[in-house]
Amino acid sequence: METGKNESAFKEVMMRQETAVKALQKVNNTLSKTLEAEMGYKNHAYFFILESGYFYEYLEYSKENEF
Repeated sequence: METGKNESAFKEVMMRQETAVKALQKVNNTLSKTLEAEMGYKNHAYFFILESGYFYEYLEYSKENEF
């Protein structure tokens, strides 16, 4: 009889863990997409800076406005 209860409890724990893993995967996917978008925006800005000849101005700005 104890074995049946243990198996049932184990299955319940496994189901809850699976649910938690799926939720964390969704959060991870959302954060990954957000990070990729942010990197794309930054790359776009850096490309503009370099292509427009503002590299040295950007260096000065970066020195004065550290983040």
